[in-house]
Amino acid sequence: MVACCSPPHPPPALPWARSSAQLWKTLLRLHDGRELTAVPLHLPADRAIGKGVPAVNAEPEFTRPFTAERAILQRERRTDVPGWLWAAASLVVLACSVALVASLALGVGRLNRSLQGEPAPHEPARPARASARASVMRWPGARASRVS
Repeated sequence: MVACCSPPHPPPALPWARSSAQLWKTLLRLHDGRELTAVPLHLPADRAIGKGVPAVNAEPEFTRPFTAERAILQRERRTDVPGWLWAAASLVVLACSVALVASLALGVGRLNRSLQGEPAPHEPARPARASARASVMRWPGARASRVS
């Protein structure tokens, strides 16, 4: 497939940033079944990638082939990183995600128990409130006296 496009209208200028056309990647994406392809309309130059990647500019008229979308969007991705580092970083993200879900589940469970009046698992059950006469403490061997 080949795409032939005119450049899009430039976005409005932002006073706090450089021209947004210099910062953003602009693609024409095509999703066909399980295949994701794209045509780069504008890609900014990036000196931080390897030996520097030149800009891909949108000319008034051009013809470019569709390529894998991932290759365009992740052109900054480095391929010289060891595999164990990718696996370790993925495990850290997984551990953080599991900790977040577990803490949310514990918090929701605790909130549910408190709304139903049940004690939390680590708190002792509170005794039922007794009447005023039954709550008077008596010393062992003390005689009960009647108050008139």
